[in-house]
Amino acid sequence: MLELLDVRKWNHILDIWSGSWWTTALLAHLCWQRWFVIWLEIIPDLVDLGQENLKKFHFKNARIMQALPALWIPWKKFDRILVSASWDEFDDSLLSQLNVWGILVMPIHYSIWKIAKIWEGVFEKKEYPWFTFVPLINAKGFNKKIHMNFT
Repeated sequence: MLELLDVRKWNHILDIWSGSWWTTALLAHLCWQRWFVIWLEIIPDLVDLGQENLKKFHFKNARIMQALPALWIPWKKFDRILVSASWDEFDDSLLSQLNVWGILVMPIHYSIWKIAKIWEGVFEKKEYPWFTFVPLINAKGFNKKIHMNFT
C-alpha cells in the first residue's frame, strides 16, 4: 500500500485507522521529517500508544488525532491519504480532501483501490483485488460506511 501511495518527501499525508503507529512512522520517515503526517485513530488506547511511541522515536512531523464523526484539520487538503481498514462501500468525501495530483489508497471489500486526482472532479481509479483487511469501526462498533467531515 505504501508503494501504491508513491510518497514524496514534500507530501502532506493523512493516515486513517492504521491500527498501530507503524505506518505513520514509516510515512513520517519517507517525508524526511519535513512535512506533516496526520494519523486519525478511533480507539483511544491506540491514540495514547501512538503518541508515546512518536515521542519516543522523535517523530516531530507526525501528529495523532482522535477521530470523531466530524473533525476539523487546520489544512483541508492532503497530497496522500492512506486508509488501512476495509470499508464496505466507498465514501467520496475523502476525495474532496485530496490536492490535485493527490493519491488515495484504501481497501474496499476485498480489494485495494488506488485513486489519483488528476484535476478537480477528474479521478483515475485502479483496483488491486484479493486482499483482506480488518473492517473499519467507529465509536459504536463496526460500520458499513462512515462519513468524515474535515471542513
